[in-house]
Order: sequence, then structure tokens, then C-alpha cells
Amino acid sequence: MLNTKAQQAKIILGAGYTLLFILLVIWLPERGHGGDLGHWERWSQFMLSEGLANVYNYGLGVETEFPCNYPPIILYFYNIFALIFNDAEAITEYAKYFKVIPLIFDFIGAMLVFLIIRPINRYWWVPLLLLLNPAYLYNSYLWGQMDSILTVFVAAALLFAIRKQAYWATISFGLAIHTKFQAVVFIPVFILAMIPLVRSWRLLINIFLLGAATLILPLLPFLLSGTIDQWYTVMSGLVDQYRNVSLNAFNFWQFVHEGQDALYAKDYQPFWWGLNYKTWGLSLFFISSFFALLPLTIGVFRHWFKPGYKIQQFSSLLFLSAVLCILCFFFFNTQMHERYAHPALLLSFLYGVARKDYLLFPLTAIAYFLNMEAILHFFEWDYGSFVFQKDFVAVLFLSAILYGFYRLYKDHRKVFTLATTAPQTE
Repeated sequence: MLNTKAQQAKIILGAGYTLLFILLVIWLPERGHGGDLGHWERWSQFMLSEGLANVYNYGLGVETEFPCNYPPIILYFYNIFALIFNDAEAITEYAKYFKVIPLIFDFIGAMLVFLIIRPINRYWWVPLLLLLNPAYLYNSYLWGQMDSILTVFVAAALLFAIRKQAYWATISFGLAIHTKFQAVVFIPVFILAMIPLVRSWRLLINIFLLGAATLILPLLPFLLSGTIDQWYTVMSGLVDQYRNVSLNAFNFWQFVHEGQDALYAKDYQPFWWGLNYKTWGLSLFFISSFFALLPLTIGVFRHWFKPGYKIQQFSSLLFLSAVLCILCFFFFNTQMHERYAHPALLLSFLYGVARKDYLLFPLTAIAYFLNMEAILHFFEWDYGSFVFQKDFVAVLFLSAILYGFYRLYKDHRKVFTLATTAPQTE
């Protein structure tokens, strides 16, 4: 017998969100990004016959235009998918169900919202604002990509850090590193989130050892099979694999590239003052990231050196810094795919809930949705319309970035002034 109404509410909520997930699986679209779903299909079939530990042979020992170049965590899920169907033809027949893997993580991401809202039974509807938002589900449900897995691990790491659960935060971020290479963008944010938790050498050593174990364990199949060198060859080759100025990301380069088509330009070509596109992109990213992290850095180190000083609105500051880092990464760097802004959706929603600021998420979501739909053409709309033009979408992304910086320096300016009395934390 249930003791409290709160427990009953949790059961009802769990049943309701489970039913929604089942309905979405039943209505799972047949269509998606044919190229990506084709990759998952062929990689899974190869793992079924050759084993997970040999999966990188698909790119090194097998002549193909679609080499396996994903980190291990995602490949584990593909391997499970292959083992469930246990037949190459069945994998082809049911390839659309690859979308269920990231869809699960979409729901996990939405459930993370409950960690920062109370009471749950009163705000049960808040995660629905994510799950019923077409931008949030687009990458998984329509496209069929896996960026939601990275997003959830990063968001969970930050939330665990906020809740002072250092070990779980370390595990989550270690898994993020093995999920998508873009996780490196969040390393400074994660380190800053962890610094207030580390008050002893023992804890620091434990975190270091746990982090090392989390990074090593996913590689065990490759280590034990002697194929770790193949993993290293593939992972080290991800940088500069595509030397395009933009890979369908409607970002800064749409404004400045001659001809307005950065897809076919190479980023090693000279751009300005003798420096190439890539160098300028990295420079702009590092400069913008510096200012995105400055208030958080000042607050964290003041808290570290003066324990009585508390960081003003720490959770919202942390989420907003993370949002700006990934948006600046997407907006200024070359070689960006249209999907690389995906983590900004969940992180900006968490920021909105924590800060009660409801503009950053829709700005980001609209820009992301238009960029994705302009490439996939899932709904078969009029793509000559101005809302799908690259310049217009780039302006929306820029608006989200500028608004984020405005809120960052307006709301958190108190971290620059060490008050005589500690400001209240959230």
C-alpha cells in the first residue's frame, strides 16, 4: 500500500510518460536520414558477424564509403540492436527502430527536468514542453541520429555536480566523452562545476581514478581483442575528416563566405589577413567561449578561496555557460554539421526552468528546427521560403547567442563584486 500521495503521483506520472513513449514508438516514422540509418544498419550487420571488438575493421579492412567512425558507447547500442534481431535481413527490415535508441534518451533528458523542479506532482507537465516540441524530437524521431545520448550524459553530469554527487557526475561525463567527440566542448564547464565539490586530496584522487576507469572500461572489448589500435586510428582521424567551411550548419560562415554556400568551400583556404577559415573559426570560438565562461570562473574561484562566498544562482549560471559554449562552437567553427547544436536544446530548457527565463529555449529550438528541416525535407514544405534561408536561420542562432550573453552578464554581474555578505544560492 502506498503511503503518500506523492508516491501515487510518481506512479501515475511514470505510467503516463511510459504510455507516451509507447505511442511514439508505435507511430515511429518510416522515413529518416537514409544515409545515417544506412550506416547504423551496415555497422550492426558487421558486428553481428564479426563481433563488436572488430567493428572498426569495417572502415579499415573493408572497402566502403561508410567506415565505422563512432565512439564505443553508441556502438554498444547498435550491437544490442543487432543481437536483439540476430539476423542481417531483420536488421534491414526493422532499421527504422534504430530511432528508438535516441528516443529513450530524449525521454531520460526530459525526466532530468524533475531534478530541478518541485513539487513534481504540481509541475508534471513541464517535461511535456520538451517531449512535444518538434525541435527536441527532430534529431532522434525524424532524422534518426544519436546526439541525444551525448546531450543526456552532459546534462546529467552537470546536474549531478549541482547536487554535489561528484562520483556520478564523473561517470556521466566520462560516458559523454566516449559517446561523441563534441563532448570536449563541455570539459571547461564540467571542471568548473566540479571545483566547488573538491575539498580534499582524497576526493580529488578518487574522482581521478573513477574518471580513468570510466574512460577505460568501454574500451575493454578492443583492449582484450587487440584491436585498440584500430579504435585509436579511427578516433584520431575524426579531426579534419571533412575540411568544409560548413557541413550544412547555418552559422557565421553564411554571412561572410562569398557566394553564400560554405558547404563546398574548404576551410584550409585563406580567408583574411593570411589566416585560413579554420584558424579564424577557432579563434572566434575561443574568444567567445572565454567570455561565456568568465562569470562562472570568477564565481567558482571566489567560492573556492572564500568558502563563505556563494555563487549567485549557480545552476542557471552553469547551464547558461554550457549553452553558450555549444552554440559558439556550432556558430563559429568550420566543419560543423547541422546537428551539432543539439545539446543546446536540453541545456537551454534546463536553464529556462532554473532561471524562469523562457526565451532562450524557443530561440534556440526554432533556429535548430529550421536548420534541420532545411536539410532533411521531412515535411516537404516550401523550402524557398525566407524562413528556411541560410542567412535567416543564422540570424536566429546569432540572436540566441546574443540573448544568452545579455542574460549572462545582466543576471550574474554580482559575481564580479565580492559582497560583504554572501548572496543567496538557488
